[in-house]
Amino acid sequence: MGKTEWLVDSGASLHMTSVRDKFVSMKELKTPVRITIADGKKIDTVAMGTVGLKMMDEASVALSGVLYIPEVEGSLISVAKLAEKDVVAQFSKDKCVFRYGDATVMETKRCGSVYKLKSVGDEVCHAATTSRKEPWAVVHACLGHIPFKRYEQLMTTADGVPRVADAPIDHVYAGCCMGKMREGNFSRSPEKTVKSAGVLDLIHSDIMGPKQTKAPGGCTYAVMFIDDFSRHVTVYFMKKKAEVLEKLKMFKADMENATGRKIKRIRSGNGGEYTGRLFKEYLSKQGIRHEKTVPYTPQQNGLAERTNRSLVEMAPCMLYSEPIDKKWWVEAINTSAWIINRIPNTVTVKTPYEIVYQKKPQLKNLKVFGALGYGHIPDEKRRKLDAKAFKCRVLGYEDGVKGYRVLDVATGQVKIVRTVKFMETTSTGDFMTEVDSDDKDDDEDVATPHAIAPSRGQTQTLTFFNDEVVPPQRLQSFLHLLTP
Repeated sequence: MGKTEWLVDSGASLHMTSVRDKFVSMKELKTPVRITIADGKKIDTVAMGTVGLKMMDEASVALSGVLYIPEVEGSLISVAKLAEKDVVAQFSKDKCVFRYGDATVMETKRCGSVYKLKSVGDEVCHAATTSRKEPWAVVHACLGHIPFKRYEQLMTTADGVPRVADAPIDHVYAGCCMGKMREGNFSRSPEKTVKSAGVLDLIHSDIMGPKQTKAPGGCTYAVMFIDDFSRHVTVYFMKKKAEVLEKLKMFKADMENATGRKIKRIRSGNGGEYTGRLFKEYLSKQGIRHEKTVPYTPQQNGLAERTNRSLVEMAPCMLYSEPIDKKWWVEAINTSAWIINRIPNTVTVKTPYEIVYQKKPQLKNLKVFGALGYGHIPDEKRRKLDAKAFKCRVLGYEDGVKGYRVLDVATGQVKIVRTVKFMETTSTGDFMTEVDSDDKDDDEDVATPHAIAPSRGQTQTLTFFNDEVVPPQRLQSFLHLLTP
């Protein structure tokens, strides 16, 4: 059997392969798993991980829970293991198709008496070709404190995903506890059905706030618009609820221009901001049907409620992980929405970003929210003897330009910079990184609506350097690279 071939096995209880370099991530098993191979021999396997496969049609698939067994020739896909994840195998005389709901996950062809899955080359998915590895604590923080299982799914649904240098351990992260902890008897049952046939067919909307802490721009509210088909979320910030109609108009223009589709329905609560005369007249004029929930039954707009909760949980994790004032909650929610649109969820096979914009998101230059850094000051903004960098903390990513949103520590202003070096602080220690966004093959996310924050800073046209990890003791010598 070739290294690029996988056999579909309806009798195997687990996925397994003898090819180590196919693994995106791998960890040793605390308790070895004993299996019996075809000749009756019993073998103990001590490692398990996630394999990334690039299909012949350029699609990518992640297989989790794959045993690494050097003694076994070739690779096996377990039908039973996929069934546990609600992936159904449909066999016919010439092929086997694996489906998750209405989506086709992968397809195998019959060769003689077996069904073979053919992948491209010996390489795993493109995400696994990234040479640099990060501690899990750093990647975890960069991705908004998502669980490792979600990270494994992300490996084949986005480009430039950072690889982890270590398997996650049973470690309690302070930011996660402070941002996500809830009573033990509280449970969630995520909605796993899509009620629409295409992007913008149905939009869910909900309002967050008022927040006790005013944002620097004076905002205390946020309004969300979630596309039912893709789960793509867009957030706008407001000083008062009456601004909902204005934000809907902005959302409609941005998304319809980006997708070439029209909004057909919008589902919301019964608040006055959604039932006022001007709001009704606008929807009627635009041919948009309005679906309202019954009073005191927010569960009828469950997707919006859950998205609201996801943002409210992810944002505090970011604020508490690094010393960032709570008044910057707008930036934390802004970045949370950016991340949510670029990671897999429990409903869609692809990321919301890819479904809407028809290309995989680029996550090459992720940084920890609140990480300390030094942004370059261009020649036009300083005199000869002035400092060439300013101290800052990263707040997120700017749409439409290749740059970061950062907080100038000295002035309290939000700026957009391109050349910046970050000191990412986690439980694993401090280290300095710098990012190159001028790579020729970097298909940057631009003009992507996700969350609109007030008080945008000045755009500075600067340059990036190549990625590098620098120990803190080399910080002073490393900063000279900022010199033009």
